[in-house]
Amino acid sequence: MPWEVLVLACDRNDIDMARVAISNLNEEIIHDSKQPGSQRGIWDKLSKLSGSWQLEFLRLWMPTTTQHQTSRPYQSNVLHTMGELDMNFDTWAKKFDPKA
Repeated sequence: MPWEVLVLACDRNDIDMARVAISNLNEEIIHDSKQPGSQRGIWDKLSKLSGSWQLEFLRLWMPTTTQHQTSRPYQSNVLHTMGELDMNFDTWAKKFDPKA
């Protein structure tokens, strides 16, 4: 039950426990198609983490999210998401390091 362990790790601010929990996630757990509203499920699960833990999880899960200047002077920096989500949890779990 990696999500439950991740929430417990967040509550205890135990990054090592979180890394183990994340490395045990997989695409089936992230997108539980057996549950109705499975897309909403990921956000409900993430909402149980503190803000800094949510941001770190999303930063690593969505690695192609970048901020850049647009060519239009009336628009400020815009956040764009391009590409695929990184489902290689075991690899990026090692980089998980939320700042308090």
